[in-house]
Amino acid sequence: MIEDFLQKSFYGNTVLDYIVVAGAVLLGFAVITILRKILVPRIKRWSERTRSTLDDILVRLLERAVVPLLYYGVFYASIRSLNLHPFIGRMVDAVGALLMTFIGVWALSSALVYLIRTRWTRRGDA
Repeated sequence: MIEDFLQKSFYGNTVLDYIVVAGAVLLGFAVITILRKILVPRIKRWSERTRSTLDDILVRLLERAVVPLLYYGVFYASIRSLNLHPFIGRMVDAVGALLMTFIGVWALSSALVYLIRTRWTRRGDA
């Protein structure tokens, strides 16, 4: 009886497919959350002990860019394993492209601000 239910098909995917995708997303999110709560504070403490501001910017980049990209990567890899309608597939791809573009522009602008600030302070010291 349960096998029949798991093999029922909705929108080209079985119930089992949806359960596997949901499990993969939940497991992936849990792993990322645990790593974020353990590794990011350790990296922050390490960066606070250094005099350089570059590592502080890299930690901020890790928190604000890498972690969200990891969450989206888990979601993307899981959802793309389903047989999706082409429109939904394009929407998932478009959201990923927007996210990558936004984070890329943010990372580039942060790097430029860092370079300008460090250059400015060096000139002020000279």
